[in-house]
Amino acid sequence: MLSSITTLKDKLADIIESDIKFLDDLLRLEVLSSKQYDDIRSGDKTVYDRNDALLDLLTSEDQCGKFLNALQRTSQQHVVNFIIHNGGQKQNDVVTYQLNAAHDYKLVCLFDSLMCLYIVAFDRFTALLDFVSVTPTRVARMKRSFALRLSVCLCV
Repeated sequence: MLSSITTLKDKLADIIESDIKFLDDLLRLEVLSSKQYDDIRSGDKTVYDRNDALLDLLTSEDQCGKFLNALQRTSQQHVVNFIIHNGGQKQNDVVTYQLNAAHDYKLVCLFDSLMCLYIVAFDRFTALLDFVSVTPTRVARMKRSFALRLSVCLCV
């Protein structure tokens, strides 16, 4: 897991919700020391800066396992899926099963339907952003984060 987290660090910094409950869980699970916890929470750091600092502190497989546990406990299963599926690069094994032609066809249709939902949801989200007063950099980051969350849902 450590290598996946390291590889996906930039993308993970966009989608992790490092709120107090999540950081408290990491402290309780001894992923973070009290000093590290205070360092991450101190100052005028953005959520992305906090996430970068947090991800830099993960140095062992044991920490990564506890990190994934904390993500699950704070309703961030989509982030766990993203890590486990190597950023959406790992294909869903169910689609590759060769049970019979009819069954394969149903799986392909289901996957196509999910892709259509993904495209419609992303289009509506980007259209909504046209009406919101947000900087272009923030809009780009929000679009990337939304696309990552949806693609992770499709990998499960």
